[in-house]
Amino acid sequence: MRMDHCIAYLTYRAEWPVREELQRAMGSWVYGCDVCQSVCPLNQGRWREDEPAPWLEAVKPLLELEALARMDDETFRRRVYPLFWYIPEDNVARWRANAKRALRACGSNESRQA
Repeated sequence: MRMDHCIAYLTYRAEWPVREELQRAMGSWVYGCDVCQSVCPLNQGRWREDEPAPWLEAVKPLLELEALARMDDETFRRRVYPLFWYIPEDNVARWRANAKRALRACGSNESRQA
């Protein structure tokens, strides 16, 4: 695995801006992809993404790409960050940029306005 090509690294730690060819490869991921977590033998039998996550229901609308692309700092710090405390709190701008890139990857009309 090359850390400098890992989606998790590219979405929150890599020097900004991420090279265009890597941005294209990131597709619609906003924060990480967790493929390495999914294939790790130590994680077998743990939570899967198709299982319910009731603790996220209250903020689900805030986690849509369009909402993330426009999110203000206060909303991020007050509503989103407490659930994703392991992500550096000062990365709001990066979340917005990642969401805009993901919208473009999805071909969304919203991305042209964001």
